[in-house]
Amino acid sequence: MSCNLQDPRILEAYNEIIDYEPTDWLILGYNDSRDVISLYSKGSNGLSEFRENLREEVLFCFLRLEDRFLLVTYISQQVSGFRRARALVHSRSVAALMPVNNAQLTATMPSELSDTNIYAKLKVGENKVPGKTSSRPLSMSKRNSMRLQNASSNSSPPSPVPVESISQSPESGISEEPEIIEHEEALQAEQRYQEELQQREEEKVEQERINEMERLRLEREEHERQAAADAQEQERLALEEERRRAAQAEADRQAQELKAQREKEALERNFTEAERKGDVLLSGFVSVQNKSPFWRRRFFAIKGSNMLLYRDIEDKRQAQALDLSKSSTIIRTLTGDHDINMPNAIQVRVQGDEFNMFADNNEQMRVLVTALSKAAGIAN
Repeated sequence: MSCNLQDPRILEAYNEIIDYEPTDWLILGYNDSRDVISLYSKGSNGLSEFRENLREEVLFCFLRLEDRFLLVTYISQQVSGFRRARALVHSRSVAALMPVNNAQLTATMPSELSDTNIYAKLKVGENKVPGKTSSRPLSMSKRNSMRLQNASSNSSPPSPVPVESISQSPESGISEEPEIIEHEEALQAEQRYQEELQQREEEKVEQERINEMERLRLEREEHERQAAADAQEQERLALEEERRRAAQAEADRQAQELKAQREKEALERNFTEAERKGDVLLSGFVSVQNKSPFWRRRFFAIKGSNMLLYRDIEDKRQAQALDLSKSSTIIRTLTGDHDINMPNAIQVRVQGDEFNMFADNNEQMRVLVTALSKAAGIAN
């Protein structure tokens, strides 16, 4: 978990602090990034101004108090476990960039950065000669010059001078063991974070699978519902069509019956008029079967109560007369008869003798039945 500390303003503010310029504090932060650390703010009015610029996030701070320096890692209590671990790891990089420090401190709330705590951490005021005021330390350039002179001199060993070191001094109160523990905690937190990421990804995939299955189920149910609705609609339309056809057939039948009834009534009127005048009621051709397996074509004429059958229309001298006036006369159609089922056929029983007659079509059969019934005095 490396971080980016390339903001040039960081070292600029840091050098101002360690060179004892007016700047005495700085604050760094991520600025909504994952690993890019930049300068948030700096100031020269001490701890109160420094605390006013704190934010509830991860911050890296560097302060100067008199002649001592403090490196602060501020991790707000609102920060998650992984970001907290990442901040602890990144604090090593910040410490490497700002090696001049007398102590390091990790805080989670502003109250932990009170004047009292910071003075105690830096041990400010200790090791001073009573009644002696401390003068302003030498500038960084002068201190570096003195270090170079001391290093190049071959004379007697120089007197002890406090040296600012990258490693922690005993007075900082921070040992290597807590740092190792914090690093391990950071790695464990990173591992937990990765596991959480993987778990969330697996949960996301599982949820997507569940959502897809639910979508397919709803789609299937909708398809089945639509299919059932379509089938029901088709059934309704078929039933409606069947009813329409039945109604049309009934209307056609009634119209046909009405037409036939009117034609029959007109025919009966004509027959009545012909009978009154003594004319032939009906004449034409019909196929006749009587006491023989063969059908014979005959010309017929119905006049009065008799039906006359001729061999030929031209030869009317020899005729077979059927007396229809007898009360025993029976006239019936053979369509649908169990023994003789013939369309357009009728049977006439006269004095125990049977005559099967076959008309050319249904219309001729109906007219023939009406004329025979009229001649026989049978209600039709």
